[in-house]
This record gives sequence, structure tokens and C-alpha cells, in this order.
Amino acid sequence: MYNKAFTLAEVLVTFAIIGIVASLTIPGIISNYNDMVFKKGLKKNFSILSKATNLVKSDNMDSLIGLFHSNVDVREKFGGYLATARVCPSASFDGCWHRAGEWTRMDGVSQPDQWRSGFILADGTLVVIAPPGGVYGNCSKNNICLTSYIDVNGFKGPNMVGKDIFGLNIYEGPNKAPVIPSLWGTCDSTGGSGSGRLCALLYLQE
Repeated sequence: MYNKAFTLAEVLVTFAIIGIVASLTIPGIISNYNDMVFKKGLKKNFSILSKATNLVKSDNMDSLIGLFHSNVDVREKFGGYLATARVCPSASFDGCWHRAGEWTRMDGVSQPDQWRSGFILADGTLVVIAPPGGVYGNCSKNNICLTSYIDVNGFKGPNMVGKDIFGLNIYEGPNKAPVIPSLWGTCDSTGGSGSGRLCALLYLQE
């Protein structure tokens, strides 16, 4: 019986087709997988920060009011309840956060240095905790007491708000959860200064 073998040309064409299909599908598969990992990291670290905030509150008669007057207060209060590998007086300048230009909003605009308290958690997550508007002492009931950025991917890319970086707000009760994601902005590149900030809220609802 005669068996017809594939010609070299047919083999090369087959490999070319496989290569084209792979180039079209694999990047999408990798992107979807990364998004899944980032969302999982957000949910994990949202829980960690919420628990730490509740423990800080429990040390002060279930309140955050009057606790934070400086970066030192933030490091002392939260440092004891976060499993940290490193604590930084100034996040960007002491190696706990990205330098200016090394992280962006979802619209590609570079973001500035973060000079407030920073932490690197045991799993590599980067955390910055700062006063809203850069001023301590404005904590009151149902208002934002502190703001936070977390990078669930550490110093690895893409270092983008709404991708692996998320903004969270730390509240005083009684009618607010201890940590709430940003409630403004967009989850795309159209939101200007809020570009990517709404993603945390949407992902936590999934």
C-alpha cells in the first residue's frame, strides 16, 4: 500500500498557520490570566487592610479619631497588624513604592512619588497609607480618615491604576465599612484624573 507523506511545503504552511493562531490567541489568554490574578490579589489585600483597620480601631475604643497626626503614627498603628517584610518612612524614596514616572493611571499619565508611609507585605504587595489631601487630623465620623494605594503585583508591571494598582479609603464608622474602594472615576482610559480608580469597586463586586 502506498502512503502519501506530507511535503515540506505542507509542513511549513501548517506550522505557519499554527504560529499565526498562537500569536493571535496567546496574548489574550495571558492578559485574561493576569487580570484574574490581579483581581484575586485585590480581594485578598482588601481583606487584609480591612482586618488591620478593625484591629487598630479596637485598640482605640473602636475609633480612628485622634490616632493619626503624622506618618510615624501610621507606621506604628498599622505596622503591628500587617505582615510586613519592610516598612518605609517615605514610600517612594525608601523602596516601598514606585518612583515618579514608574507608575501610571489607566490613561497612561505618569503618577508622582509617594512620600508618606509605605509597607512591603510578606507576599510582595506594596502599600502606601496617607492622609486625605495630604493633611492629618481631619478624621471624623463617616469621613475618610486615610487613603491607601496597593500594588498587588509588587514592583513587577504593569504598575497601572486599575490593573495591578488600586486605591482604597479607610473610614471612621459607624455607618461605613472600615475600608471602601474609590467611588469615583472610571475603569477605563477616559476618566482623566480618575482614570482606573473605579476598577477596584467593580472588581470587588464580582
